[in-house]
Amino acid sequence: MKIILYVTGSISCYKSIDLTRKLVNDGNEVSVVLSQGAEKFLKVDLFLYLGARNAYLAEDDFSHPSNEIKHIELARWCDYFIVCPASANTISHLANGLTKDLGTTIFLALASDKKKLIFPAMNTLMLENKIIKENLLKISSIENTHLFPTQRGTLACGEEGAGKLLEVDVIHHLINTWPITPSAKRNILISTGASIAPLDDVRYLTNPASGKTGLKLAEKFLRNGHHVTLITGIYSSELFSNICHHPNFKLITAKTSEDYLKVTRENINQSNLFISAAAICDIAFDYQNGKLKKDKLSSTIDISAAPDVLKEMLKTKRDDQGFIGFAAESKLNQEILQQKWQSKKVDLLIGTEVNSGAFSKEETKGFRKDEANYKIFEDQRITFSGLLNKTQLSEIIFEKAQKWLS
Repeated sequence: MKIILYVTGSISCYKSIDLTRKLVNDGNEVSVVLSQGAEKFLKVDLFLYLGARNAYLAEDDFSHPSNEIKHIELARWCDYFIVCPASANTISHLANGLTKDLGTTIFLALASDKKKLIFPAMNTLMLENKIIKENLLKISSIENTHLFPTQRGTLACGEEGAGKLLEVDVIHHLINTWPITPSAKRNILISTGASIAPLDDVRYLTNPASGKTGLKLAEKFLRNGHHVTLITGIYSSELFSNICHHPNFKLITAKTSEDYLKVTRENINQSNLFISAAAICDIAFDYQNGKLKKDKLSSTIDISAAPDVLKEMLKTKRDDQGFIGFAAESKLNQEILQQKWQSKKVDLLIGTEVNSGAFSKEETKGFRKDEANYKIFEDQRITFSGLLNKTQLSEIIFEKAQKWLS
C-alpha cells in the first residue's frame, strides 16, 4: 500500500515513530508529513532513517522537480491518508476545509475513493467541547473517512479521562485490517477459542485452544471488506483487543457449550458463511454449587453430552449459506475425516492434528501454536495435507469460501 502518514502536534506524536516502523516493515510505501506542531517534537530525518519513502515539513514548497504541485502529486499517489495523532486544531481544519500546511492541503485534494483514517488525541475537555464534537461529526460524514475513538487513561496533562491516542499495536492492526476494496458487506460468523465445562464454583474442564485461528480468519475477511461476528471463549477474548475498534467487527464472548450454542443460534440467520473453528467441550458435568470437598469426591464423576453446536446449526442451514467445520484429533486420516463428515456434513472440513502435551511424551501440537498439520477434506476426499501456519490456512479458507461470498 501507498500510505501518507500525517503527524500533527499532539504530545502523543512520538508514537508515530513506532507506527512508521511497523508500516514500513509490513512492506508499505510510507510518506510522512509533519505539521508545525509535530515539528516541535520530531525531526523529519528520523522517518527517513526508519525507511519512509519521503518525509515533509509543514511549510515545504509545493513546487517539485517534475513541475507537479506537491499536494496534488501526493494526493494522487497515496492509497491511504492516515492522520495519527489528529489534534483538536487539525480536526477543526480538516472538518471545515481549511488549510494550514501541506497535510491539510493534501486532504482537500484527495479523491473521494481514497481511504482516510483519523486517530484523534487531545485533552478530555477539548474532546467534549461542542465545537470539536460538531467537527468530528463533519469529518465522519466525509466519504471513505473513518474517525476512530480515543481511549481512556492518564493524559499528558496528568488528568484522567478520554482523549488518549489508541495504542500503536491497535492502530497498526486497524490499518492492516481496513478494507482494501469497497466493502462487500457479506456477513461472516466465526466461532473460535475454547468453551469450559464447569464442575463446581472453582473447577472446570477445558482445552488449550487459543483462538489464534479465529483471529487470522477475522483479519483476512475484514481486510477484504466483509463484516465479521466472532464468538470466542472468555479466556481468549483479550486476543481480539486490537481489532475491537474496527467498525466491521463484533466480538461476543461465551463460557460454556450452551453459551456458544445460544449466541451462534442468535447470529446464524444473517450470516452468509459460518466457520466453526472453536474447540467446544463435548461433555458437561452435573454442576455443583460451592466447591466439592475432597471427602465428598468419589472415584467417578457423572458426565453427560454437551450440545453439539455445529450439528445443531446444520439443521438450520440454508442452500445459500456456507458451513466450514474443524475437526481436532490426535491422529488424522481419510477414515476419521470421512466419519466426521458423515456426522456433520459441512461444505468444507479442516482436520487439525492436536495434542495438549500435558501428559503424553509428545510435544504440544496445534494448540497455542502458530502452525499445525492440517488436512483439508472436501468432496469426500483429502485435497490437502501438510504443515501450515495460521495465516496460510486463513488464506486457503478465504479462497475456498468465495463461492458463498460472490
